[in-house]
Amino acid sequence: GDQGQYIFRGLEVSRKYTMQAGHPDYTSGWVEISVSKPGGLKFPDIVLRAHTGITVSGRVVNVSGEPIAGAEVVAGKAPYMSNSVTTKTDDAGRYAVRNVSEGDSFVIFKAEGYAPELQKIKIISDQDMQLDFTMNPGKGIAGKVLDEDGNPIKDVYMVVGAWHNNESVDNTTKWVQTDANGSFRVDNLPE
Repeated sequence: GDQGQYIFRGLEVSRKYTMQAGHPDYTSGWVEISVSKPGGLKFPDIVLRAHTGITVSGRVVNVSGEPIAGAEVVAGKAPYMSNSVTTKTDDAGRYAVRNVSEGDSFVIFKAEGYAPELQKIKIISDQDMQLDFTMNPGKGIAGKVLDEDGNPIKDVYMVVGAWHNNESVDNTTKWVQTDANGSFRVDNLPE
């Protein structure tokens, strides 16, 4: 709410929850709580530190050295990209991801027509980082899903999730659904 208050409904008794809060001008804060009795629980405050974190900046270009405008750049902790911060490149391919937490992190680069890329980095306290990146054209996979009699199956969900041997990294999974002919296509994949 306006006073920084929050309410969660429907939490199960005897479970632990991790609550995280974030804001573009602060590093994220989180608390772990256990719900021991139903209703009327007072949760601990989640504190956002007025610490600006580290800035990871650079330029994203294609294999010809031309800037890629509008590429999404996400920095965070794997496997679930916790404490992630997202930005987009400008017309010159430049980006700046602010308030990245220190320690081991991943930076994911995604743009239409290009293969997503994942770069592992180590953020050191009070040391901003320069990270330029070249993106390769994306590949595609197409196919058809048929039943045992050779008839197409509509509305089958297909997922491509294993990527850089890191199956559970968020922001990289691609979902598609088969059409009436059982056909599907997934684009913008790495080799």
